[in-house]
Amino acid sequence: MRLLACALILASGCAGNVPPCDPLTTPGDYSCGMPGWEERGFALHLPPNFDTGSNFPVVLVLHGGASDATKMRGYTCGERGGDRTGCLDDVAEREGFVTVYAEGTPTAGLSGIRAWNAGGGMNGFRCVSGPACRDGVDDIAFTRNLLDELGRLFRVERTRVYVAGFSNGGAMAHRLACELSDRFAAIAAVSGANQAAEVQGCEPSRPVPILQIHGSGDPCWLFTGGAGACFEEEGEDYVGVSNSMTGWARRHHCSLLPPMMDLLDDVDPGDETRVERSTWRGCDASLVLMKIGGGGHTWPSGEQFRPVSEVGRVSHDIDANEQIWSFFKDRAL
Repeated sequence: MRLLACALILASGCAGNVPPCDPLTTPGDYSCGMPGWEERGFALHLPPNFDTGSNFPVVLVLHGGASDATKMRGYTCGERGGDRTGCLDDVAEREGFVTVYAEGTPTAGLSGIRAWNAGGGMNGFRCVSGPACRDGVDDIAFTRNLLDELGRLFRVERTRVYVAGFSNGGAMAHRLACELSDRFAAIAAVSGANQAAEVQGCEPSRPVPILQIHGSGDPCWLFTGGAGACFEEEGEDYVGVSNSMTGWARRHHCSLLPPMMDLLDDVDPGDETRVERSTWRGCDASLVLMKIGGGGHTWPSGEQFRPVSEVGRVSHDIDANEQIWSFFKDRAL
């Protein structure tokens, strides 16, 4: 059966010509090819309560540039005693939603290096990310096709489809909020802001709830904007987080009053980070920024996937998986 061919262990990833999956009937991990998109696909995790007679919420997860779906799944996991714990899939199992880890466009000749066309490339703003952006890959069409394919594989609760992205994937989540607001109930971006709006504009058909999580010590996508220090291109900028949030506040018709501010509990004082939450008032849709003071280009409470000297530190004062699902779960189209 073709289902057996695509019921691969998630760790194997989705690269290559993996065939599309047949409609899914049992819980577990699957890797599926995308019809019409050569060398692209997605991995998904169906929770233990999965059955063919019920509709399930979906969290679409977008990896960063120079990464892939398998690595992204790992980034969401903490490390305790050498074992991975607290992954996004664990939250999905407890809460009963489906996680989908999509694959961006592969870079020729480099295994496991993929990226999304998150916009940019004009007016001094960096093309995010690399070849996918410079080549004009139509990742809006890819996402539409992916959502349709998920609907073929199982019963999707279409009013509760969400997207969460990291870095390049976070910027892509913002672009989806601009251009596919009719398909997503809310988005969350970690370490990546709304680059597309700076170049091509952003006119969503409906106000989309936005959660931004970003470290003040991020050396790759600087909180204040600018070139960053983690990637090869020089002389081009990333949009600053404040500018990105101001743009969303304008689109959401938020109050001119300053955002409400609060400090989240300092769960792990030893990690040298602190979380400041800003919530805009009077908006047509929720708009929240979690600024990780001292945090790096990382997924809070996730994997320290590169040395602190390269990407900054992981904060353990919040768990990004828990915060993102808490923001998503009660929101619907």
